[in-house]
Amino acid sequence: MANSIEVICKSGVFRRAGREFSATPTVVALGDLSKEQLQSLQNEPRLIVREVDANSTDAKQPGKKG
Repeated sequence: MANSIEVICKSGVFRRAGREFSATPTVVALGDLSKEQLQSLQNEPRLIVREVDANSTDAKQPGKKG
């Protein structure tokens, strides 16, 4: 079960939900986001958002497709 999201900005640097995202994957715990912040990130076309388990190797392998 996912307990975090991994967020990657498609181009440059982008801020959303009080956080800064870039091409480097950023893992954010779901518990650190409100429902509105999570929806904002998921609906933002400039970001790639996927659910991950921060304790698994998936969260540490940005090129891995899941």
